[in-house]
Amino acid sequence: MTGFSRHISGKFNKIPQGLILDTGALASYDDVIDLSIGDPDLTTDAAVIDAAMRDAKAGYTRYGDPAGDPQLIRAVCRDWRLRQGMELDPSMVQITCSAGLAMMMSLIAVTDPGDEVIVLSPHYPEYSGQIAMAGAVEREVALSSEEGFAITAEKLEAAVTSRTKALIFNNPVNPTGGHYREDTLKLLLDFAKSHDLVILADEIYTDLVYDGPFRSILALPGAMDCAVSIGSFSKNFMMTGWRVGFIAADPALLDVILRISDWMTYCAPSVSQRAALAALNDAERLRGLYVPVFRERVMAGAEKLAQCPTIDIARPQGTFYLFPSIKRSGMTSQEYCAWLLKEKHILATPGSLFGKGGEGCVRFACTVPAEKLTEAFGRL
Repeated sequence: MTGFSRHISGKFNKIPQGLILDTGALASYDDVIDLSIGDPDLTTDAAVIDAAMRDAKAGYTRYGDPAGDPQLIRAVCRDWRLRQGMELDPSMVQITCSAGLAMMMSLIAVTDPGDEVIVLSPHYPEYSGQIAMAGAVEREVALSSEEGFAITAEKLEAAVTSRTKALIFNNPVNPTGGHYREDTLKLLLDFAKSHDLVILADEIYTDLVYDGPFRSILALPGAMDCAVSIGSFSKNFMMTGWRVGFIAADPALLDVILRISDWMTYCAPSVSQRAALAALNDAERLRGLYVPVFRERVMAGAEKLAQCPTIDIARPQGTFYLFPSIKRSGMTSQEYCAWLLKEKHILATPGSLFGKGGEGCVRFACTVPAEKLTEAFGRL
């Protein structure tokens, strides 16, 4: 090993790469349709941008409260009361620089080196790196596409050891587009309580639910003493680049996370928090704009994909992803995506990147205009 590489920590040899835009593939053909990255094509609403600009000019360009803009925290609490029927005290909410950092800090706060974290697979790939960076060990529970990626108590119990400390899940689910209803949430909560585990619930697609309504696991009776809800403005309000998320949890956890945040970022971006406040203050209108767009895209996309002889796909329940099984093609997910790019000029994400439970499937992100989706799936 020569040069600076000899100084790089060995832990990065064990941490898989997450989802990164494949710019080389995009440059391969001049008509590539990119369905690989979960970054919506819709620009943040003009009223939100204008409000953030006004607040920036009014002086919201300095360090803010490390726990978050007090007005934004109160708005999050108000939204939870309206949407979840649950009262959150402001001491139970912390604003963060994205949901990803919120998950990272939560893992650091609740795990010690060698502790194990159960992850339901297929799962958002970044969980693996976050767990490893926290010094913990991933324990994957692989779910099956043939069973509709259903969670069972037997599969959960088989993953528990004496070192198990936490459980991560995403709802609605990236990549499958599934939505866990209250019976599944209760199963997860009962399991966590029976083994004294922490639940880290990644709940960033809460508006994009098509078999609604969405319910946070934190709103279930008795959940507050073991569950954490991680939220974001990225996907619900088309604000991916603003990098604003939040954690709703017991104040005892947030006290620790506040210290971790101080070491990392001190506070979330002030101007971005003002944009998030403007979005929440206009949430009803914005939800009326965005949700129908993605519902129409995924439903039409699923209908089109169902006509392909080598594809099996269930009715989408949430998010803006489609995750069909391609097992009848006889190809692996990596081979299928390579074929898609070479023969159809479509860039998609192999299911294998989402863990063992994702092999045999491919993720399509419906984050391009409807006419582009129609063209892409028409090529199939």
